[in-house]
Amino acid sequence: MKTPTQFIRHAALLAPVIIGEKTINYKDVKTESVRDQTCHLCGGKTDGIGISTKTGIKDTFTDVGYARQTASKSLCAGCAFCLSYREMRNYSIVATETELIHPDRARLQQLLIHPPDPPFIICIAVSGQKWVHFKGEVVYSRERFVITMEDTQVVVEPSKFEKLSRLIEVLMMEFSKAEIESGNYSQARIKKFGLTKWEMIDQELSAARGNNLFKLAVHTAQKREEEPCILDLIPEMSMLDSHHSSSTPHGGAEIKSDSRSIPKSGDESSGLLKAAQSEQLTWDIF
Repeated sequence: MKTPTQFIRHAALLAPVIIGEKTINYKDVKTESVRDQTCHLCGGKTDGIGISTKTGIKDTFTDVGYARQTASKSLCAGCAFCLSYREMRNYSIVATETELIHPDRARLQQLLIHPPDPPFIICIAVSGQKWVHFKGEVVYSRERFVITMEDTQVVVEPSKFEKLSRLIEVLMMEFSKAEIESGNYSQARIKKFGLTKWEMIDQELSAARGNNLFKLAVHTAQKREEEPCILDLIPEMSMLDSHHSSSTPHGGAEIKSDSRSIPKSGDESSGLLKAAQSEQLTWDIF
């Protein structure tokens, strides 16, 4: 069984990788006989071929704590290959048995919603300054799988990820990603967006805000020209006029202009929201 770096190396050598107008022709790196049977970094079998850690790991390497076999002084051919290309650090990686992809965020979002046939591996570079490949995991399911986002492993269920993404993208018609991720919104933009509509959507997101799947959905979310439809997620929103939403809930609660946090409606008798709660129309993210 191949380790993440060995799996990525295999995929990378199959065909050129296209990134926009750039084409990368990955070539195998020079290896030699090594004494250790297990790889220092990924812990996989070396089969006696690779490079020494002294050759492959530079003094500036900061991920020494992730090494799986510290007693070994050898790197397998997979780790030697992946550490030799800065593209393997600068770009996100999606590898299958037939190809390697360095996807942009839009393509990445689609691959998380519609994963490739297993086995596959997905490693997401956020800063472009960290090696993510050897921290990844080769997965064998499309229904529930683990991806690596920088140093963090995230469990993805495509249907849940898609729901979060669609709700976030509706908010992105007016709000920034920073506002959505933090939950601290501009009062002026809430008024423009529509308070009741904002309340409904943010209430759905609040249970997930801060967890890794939510952060992943925010990272890959796209600014759309047209507002995504979410009536299947929040059916009661069909009762709202999305173009002329009231800036206050039906009970008349107002946004306090001197408050940095936007309060939820204090009027429990708000017909629209109360109906939604009593009929349990909101969907459960988790």
